[in-house]
Amino acid sequence: MAKTNNGVCASCNKTFSKMAIARHLQNCPGRAPKAGTSPYFLLSAQGRYSPEYWLYFEASADETLAKLDDFLRDTWLE
Repeated sequence: MAKTNNGVCASCNKTFSKMAIARHLQNCPGRAPKAGTSPYFLLSAQGRYSPEYWLYFEASADETLAKLDDFLRDTWLE
C-alpha cells in the first residue's frame, strides 16, 4: 500500500493529501489573484523515483525558466 504524504497550503495553513491539495488550490481564498498582478501558472513537481516527495507552486506568466530552476533548487533540490 502506498504511503500518503500530506502537505500544507501556504495560503491558508490547512493540511491536505497530494490529491486533495490539487483541488483545494483551485479554490483557496488565500490564493485569490490580486488586482494589477500579472497572470500566473500553478505548477507541480514530484520526485521521479520517489513520488511521495511533491510540491505545488505558482509562478508569474512572465517568469524565466532560469528563475524557476533557481527556486526549485533553493527550495527543494539542494
